[in-house]
Amino acid sequence: MKNFIIMTRGRTGSTAIVDVLNKASGLCVFQELFLKYEFDKKKQHLVAPYDLWKQKGSSISLLLKKISKESKNIENYLKDVDKTVAKKENKAFGFKLLSHNFDERPELKIELMKRSFQVIYLTRNIPRQVISGMTAKLRGKYNAHARENYSDEASYTIDSDEFKSLVEWETQAVINDIAMLESSDFEFIQVRYEDFVKKPDTFFANIFDFLNIPAEKLPDSSFSIMIKDLRQSVKNYQEVEDCLDEMGMTLE
Repeated sequence: MKNFIIMTRGRTGSTAIVDVLNKASGLCVFQELFLKYEFDKKKQHLVAPYDLWKQKGSSISLLLKKISKESKNIENYLKDVDKTVAKKENKAFGFKLLSHNFDERPELKIELMKRSFQVIYLTRNIPRQVISGMTAKLRGKYNAHARENYSDEASYTIDSDEFKSLVEWETQAVINDIAMLESSDFEFIQVRYEDFVKKPDTFFANIFDFLNIPAEKLPDSSFSIMIKDLRQSVKNYQEVEDCLDEMGMTLE
């Protein structure tokens, strides 16, 4: 069985892409397996060992980190995931991984390379990615499933200084991610969210070819596009465009 990760950063459309890939026959694709959760002090019962390990902010999780070997925890965690996936006779197994997870768990990269994980590195037009994150924070909602029938007609003011700073930060972060992949033993390809939106069949055919598994036509995502019209969603759209002009960047 082939193993792969969809490595990306926040607000790149990865939730929708993972959702679609998981609908393919013979594929099992999870969202974030290594997402760290805030400790819930109100819980009065013990959670499953891996849930406890993935929590942050509790004295028990900090103790576990001190007394256990992180590489062994990751190895055992992935072994148990493999067992679950293997029962369903899948051709390939993958999951989403935010690039900062490698900083949170330095041993993770080595463990994934040991298991010959391939990497699909997903990027997006960075200014749009940043706007998506800023409006999501102002909106208080990051994703919406189609069954919610969610609609947001509000317009949000983007702080131009914060916007510029975040665009510069994300630009450098993507450069660092690609440099890390190129210097590692990972086999990887880079794909773009814009191609997923405009040419989904070609987008997924490229991924299937990379994984060397039969291509198939996939259904639409069950997740909604949160910003349908940027000019409508961003109250100070012209100010944002002017800021990008100064930076030599565009929204395309």
